[in-house]
Amino acid sequence: MAHSVPVEKKFRIQLTGEVRITQNGNSFLECTTDQGTVAFWGKEGAMANINVIASTEAPFSVTCGCIDSNWDKHVYWIPQNAKIEILKDVG
Repeated sequence: MAHSVPVEKKFRIQLTGEVRITQNGNSFLECTTDQGTVAFWGKEGAMANINVIASTEAPFSVTCGCIDSNWDKHVYWIPQNAKIEILKDVG
């Protein structure tokens, strides 16, 4: 299956889970958002996005490159090389 090109989206992270490892050794972090569950992906040497999300206290907003998920558990996948930006909440 060909990988899709990430499209920038904005959503609000309400809850972050624990970093988990797939059977083939890839890391991922599931987050509950205002648009559904998203998964931030990582792998050895490419954990920056997971580390930023895991170290930011929820709730917070983020923009990042997203791929629509073909798995019903996630609405988006965020690849380990996607640009992410934590947004300051106003109000």
